[in-house]
Amino acid sequence: MPLTERTVTDPTGDGTADHIRSGPTSRRTRGNGSGTVDHHTRGIARTIRPLCRTFIAHPDHRRDMLIDIPDIDTTHYQFAFKRLRDTTEPLTLERNRRIFYAPLRIFEQPNETEDRTAITLYAGRRGATDHQLTHTYRILVDHTDWTDSRIRTLRRDLRDARAEAKSDYHTGNPTKTWAFFIGSQDTDDPATFRVANPVHICFITAEITYPTF
Repeated sequence: MPLTERTVTDPTGDGTADHIRSGPTSRRTRGNGSGTVDHHTRGIARTIRPLCRTFIAHPDHRRDMLIDIPDIDTTHYQFAFKRLRDTTEPLTLERNRRIFYAPLRIFEQPNETEDRTAITLYAGRRGATDHQLTHTYRILVDHTDWTDSRIRTLRRDLRDARAEAKSDYHTGNPTKTWAFFIGSQDTDDPATFRVANPVHICFITAEITYPTF
């Protein structure tokens, strides 16, 4: 089922709206808060990527912008997305299904098999004293029913995203490479989210900002 969003118009003409809708291989997104929400036009997204770019690019409009995602029980960008954050407490089950996001753990190789790809995130439970990650969130992508082309695309995008993130890390660039996904949380292991739909995961390099109000 397609994902639906309110389109965003940019009265300043600085190209932000066009930038966030660039091709699928472009992972860099800039968020400057410009643009206004057009409540009269709806756009259709075939993957979550353009929705994630819109979320990043318009931090000051998230509470007003409307979004319609099957099985996610909220209608505004502000509540449709949730960052997986560090905690010193045991990881728990999320109450609601959302577009979750967290930085990639770039120096840990993904575990790839014929049926799945396991991706480690740079978020999870940390030690109370040394603050080291002891139990990291991870995404298990089940591509049993995917075409070979879909699997190759996922792994190429992941490889390119990790390379981009490593480059930023070594040059001191403050941007991060994020994994965005819609997944089912494992009831026995809350650190694990399972993704089976290829349109429900993407990687974007950006500095995500949040409104000050």
